[in-house]
Amino acid sequence: MNWVIKEKLTCEFLTFESTNFGGRMSRIQVFPSGRQGEVEGTVGSVIVAGSFGLRIIFCEAPSEDDWESRPWRAVVMTKGKCFRSKEGRLNIRVPNLDTIDEPNALRASSDFESSYDHVDHAIDGKGWTYGRTGMLAGRVKTIIIDRVPED
Repeated sequence: MNWVIKEKLTCEFLTFESTNFGGRMSRIQVFPSGRQGEVEGTVGSVIVAGSFGLRIIFCEAPSEDDWESRPWRAVVMTKGKCFRSKEGRLNIRVPNLDTIDEPNALRASSDFESSYDHVDHAIDGKGWTYGRTGMLAGRVKTIIIDRVPED
């Protein structure tokens, strides 16, 4: 996995090989001093914990170069979309990287599958999730972690 951490920030996320938080789980912690943990296997679903404004971009591209031209998906910690865990941390759940569900969903909806908002460039994205649609689950090669620009 290629990692691009643009700022000194703190967050944690869990990746799962399969959709609906199934398969092998990996725990990644990001601190101002660096990252701890590695994605084991592929990424099909994810749970993100962090502060408002945190953005994690899952990319099919093997590097930071020209990643916006291939499938990618951004998950943004946005007020009104995060929920609090039992421990009181802000979280967002993504049960399937290829479809959109409510940010607190425990499973991907099998009744109503819809894609997240398609944008060509991350700077054009709005809301808690957006990206360049395409088959991304199981094909993530780069993870970019940053903060969304404030208006």
